[in-house]
Amino acid sequence: MRLVGISLAVLILLLAGSDATSPRSTSAEPDDPVLFDAIYFPWVPHGHQINETGPWHGSITVQNIDVDHRAMSVRVWLFDGRTLQRIALDNDGDGEPYSLSDAITDPSVPHVDLSPNASVTLSAAMLDLPEPGSPVVAMALYKDALDSDFDTSPPAPVIAGSLKQASPQPMSGASTSSAHVSVDGYAAIPLPDIAWGSQSDFCHQLQGGVSACDGSGLSGSGTGFDGHSFLPIVQTNSGWNTEIYLSNVDLTNVSAAQVDIILSESDQLSTTAEDHRATETVNIPPGGTAVIDARTLVGEEWVGSAQIISTVGIAAVAMRSKPEDDMLMINMSAPSLHATTGDEIPVDLPAQESASSSQPFEQYAPLVFQDYNGWNTGFSFVNLADQSNRVSVTFITPDGRLIAGDARTISAHGQEFIYIPASDDLHGSDGFAGAAIFRADQPFHVAVDQVKYSTGEAMSYLATAAGASVGESLSVPLIQKGWNDGTGDTSGFQLINIDTRNSVTFDLHFYDSAGSLIGPSRYGPIRATIGPRQFATWYTMGISELSQNQRASVVLTPVDGDGAIAGVSNTVNYAVSGDGSVTINMASSSGHYRLTGGVE
Repeated sequence: MRLVGISLAVLILLLAGSDATSPRSTSAEPDDPVLFDAIYFPWVPHGHQINETGPWHGSITVQNIDVDHRAMSVRVWLFDGRTLQRIALDNDGDGEPYSLSDAITDPSVPHVDLSPNASVTLSAAMLDLPEPGSPVVAMALYKDALDSDFDTSPPAPVIAGSLKQASPQPMSGASTSSAHVSVDGYAAIPLPDIAWGSQSDFCHQLQGGVSACDGSGLSGSGTGFDGHSFLPIVQTNSGWNTEIYLSNVDLTNVSAAQVDIILSESDQLSTTAEDHRATETVNIPPGGTAVIDARTLVGEEWVGSAQIISTVGIAAVAMRSKPEDDMLMINMSAPSLHATTGDEIPVDLPAQESASSSQPFEQYAPLVFQDYNGWNTGFSFVNLADQSNRVSVTFITPDGRLIAGDARTISAHGQEFIYIPASDDLHGSDGFAGAAIFRADQPFHVAVDQVKYSTGEAMSYLATAAGASVGESLSVPLIQKGWNDGTGDTSGFQLINIDTRNSVTFDLHFYDSAGSLIGPSRYGPIRATIGPRQFATWYTMGISELSQNQRASVVLTPVDGDGAIAGVSNTVNYAVSGDGSVTINMASSSGHYRLTGGVE
């Protein structure tokens, strides 16, 4: 096999000497690239209790995204925590060496071959995960790369993934029913959005003698990595509690990672942030997960954010649950932006030069509600900068108008929140379903909560700083259509052109799990154009060409124009007795955040 004898560093190190435009491509020497992709599930439950709810059972969906239309199959290995630990420690548990090349030839490690645009849904039981759960890393190589005659000229493959979890019993093929009490999920974290730290093997390759992950160097996409990541909202108020899952997904050859988590109370609830800040330090072995119960650190009736600091790659999720209403909301961790998250990290990097009053930082929420069929939305902001930061909100209406919304001035590393009904009235008699733009002079992150208290539904996603433009893709690995009577798991997705000046034309394809075109794109793509700062919505129940009880995936490929598209997908099943709703960020082939500089 081609990878036998290739060191861990070859696969995981940052990309000097190879295609520096893609963090998915690495090499030991310029003429010997190894092209791979990886996505990260911080926690996949397998009979896990969350804040006295459950047991929870997870299923993951992974898709081979054929961005470059090369029609190449991929092989995907699914490493759970046990395998990650064996690789990182180079020990199979019996004292024998165990490298990455050993793992991908080990028949006990789950793997699957995916044709172009094909997808697979695997439950925690099918993956044989340990109870009560485990992190999972999906790593993909082109199948042909296993052949010594493989042509190394193609770019790296692209995979996308999502997790869906339900209680109190497992799902059948990621479908829910009246037998379930609560459902939620999240999009897998792409490799570019992991907060790689200075001791990570990802960062040991030097460029001009400077490590690329200590904040003083730049990654190939122009952004600094410094081991900091953020969760924009942590709460223990109004019957909610938050459990934070910190997983060491790094293959670094160290026995354990020291990880600091700092919980900072919201500026709106605290006048002296230092007096309302809690810090916990945990040691996490490779492949291990530390679970932090926020109540044990900050008590009841608390709202704030979390900052995670580590010298290796940590992936995290915050699970906020309200047992009395069977409600759950999940957010993934988001990385630092432009290396501005520490006093000793320089702020005069090339990528930082564009962060000025004329080119501020922006993030985008493709879908927000106000009094729309009972749904309402709130925003939670965390300021990543070492100084105060004013974040403004502008709403985009269905008819394309921009409406100035609220604004917050947030202290250094502070948190604030906005609940839309407290803002100016946005809607008519039918409510408001639109999009939002967030803008500030310094970097920030935003969690977007969507709640329907009348039926006990709750879902959340993170705003994105990046969109897919020509040459990239946007995808949802799992969308669903229920039954014609309106029951069952039913998905919709909304797209926004984040560009201020330029339109973008894209092709929309629906695929079944085998990668075959289905539905309205069976005989050719759906081609559509979205103008600057406009959005468009698709709802599976309104697509007659999709079969009842259909599980599918969507891939969007921009083909013309200088705009860029971001998107989010919601799935709801009102037959679930409690919370039957899930929100998934549409996966960008370039990650959600790793783009250079501000915007025009």
